[in-house]
Amino acid sequence: IILDSVVGVLEVGLDMTSISEAIRRTNNQSLFIALTAFLFGGAYIWFFARSLTRPIRNLVDAVEGVAAGDLEHEIIVTERNEIGHLALSFNYMTKRLRGYTGNLKKINAQLEADAAIIEKLRSYNENILNSINPGVLTLNLEGQITTLNNAGIKILQLEKVEATGCTIADVFASEHPVGLLLQSLVTTPEVCRGREIAIGDESKETLLVFNAALLYEQNMELVGIAVTFEDVTEMRYLQMRINESEKLAAMGGLAVGMAHEVRNPLGAIKTCAQFLRDKFEPEDNRYKFPQIIIREAERLDQLIERLLNFTRPAEQDFQYEDINEILDNVAVLASLKVNDRRLTIKKSFDPNIPRLFVDAKRLQQAFLNIMLNAIDAMPDLGTLSAMTIYDQEKRRIKIEISDTGEGIPVNLVDKIFDPFFTTKIKGTGLGLAIVQQIILEHNGLISVQSKVGEGTLFTIFLPL
Repeated sequence: IILDSVVGVLEVGLDMTSISEAIRRTNNQSLFIALTAFLFGGAYIWFFARSLTRPIRNLVDAVEGVAAGDLEHEIIVTERNEIGHLALSFNYMTKRLRGYTGNLKKINAQLEADAAIIEKLRSYNENILNSINPGVLTLNLEGQITTLNNAGIKILQLEKVEATGCTIADVFASEHPVGLLLQSLVTTPEVCRGREIAIGDESKETLLVFNAALLYEQNMELVGIAVTFEDVTEMRYLQMRINESEKLAAMGGLAVGMAHEVRNPLGAIKTCAQFLRDKFEPEDNRYKFPQIIIREAERLDQLIERLLNFTRPAEQDFQYEDINEILDNVAVLASLKVNDRRLTIKKSFDPNIPRLFVDAKRLQQAFLNIMLNAIDAMPDLGTLSAMTIYDQEKRRIKIEISDTGEGIPVNLVDKIFDPFFTTKIKGTGLGLAIVQQIILEHNGLISVQSKVGEGTLFTIFLPL
């Protein structure tokens, strides 16, 4: 371009083939170098990372082994860096743990040996407690039962109750006499001896004797109460039988002496009275006086004969008999005394009662005596009831004879079985004493409940 005018065209050419080839070769070389550097760098990083993670992995495996209980595992230290220092610390820790574990094993073995000795002593003491006849019960100061042996469970009739570890209120009813005694000992700890308590119902009363002592620690601190108790029902029953036997023996000697001393002059009086009576005619007013003497002499002779029968052993004739049949026969005999009085005799007999090995005549005498007394207690009207019940669980027969008569005053109930005690004008006082004797001959029990104006209930238990 000259003076703003195009005067011509210049065309310049350059061959780029060689240059492009050179650039391509350069690019290829650069890519090869970069790839080689990447591969070498990756391999270096992998080997470097592996050199770091392998001891860490070993350390992790060792920790997991220790956690699983393998204290014998040690890490081989190959490096002197932080990881190597950590491995050395770990090996030192496991060594200390092995020492502690060994000591703990020794201590544990000693504790197990001591526990075995304690268990042996506990078992030995428990065997002793369960082998003795008296009941043993211990309480802490909070009223919790800490010990109760097998005899105590049986005596207190707690077979269906888990007493050990429970409080007094959990085991005994609020008005139970044993519970009241134990609660009083907890409230006011004291030593007691010979405390008598009756438990059970009136048909099966059990008499227990309690003794209590205080339990102290070695520093004399009070920690509880120990209570021992025994069932003395059988012993008191035997003692009563012995007393009865001694009483009967003494009365027998008295009766024999009295029979000898009284019957001879009584026979003479009766003979003389008969002689005097024969001197008069029945129409003569003087005839009745010797007749009265004869009648009273015969009544006195009958009294002496009854006393002799009471004190001397009776001939026994034990056979298997039907108690219901015996009571039914007695009720028929008793009804003969009712006459024209408005009295009702009710009978309720259990048909499942088995036959008993008894002396039928003696039992008939006892039942008849009770029923006749019941009829005498109802001069105008009333109800005489006789009932039998078979107690299969306790293997005994319960007999109840009751009336709706005048009743017996409370202060006289305990005396009605005493010989010669009577409230009747013409009574001898031997009737119920003989009844009790007959029941005892059959290893039975007899009790009486009475309320003035409502009537009297005699309860008899005869064992199978």
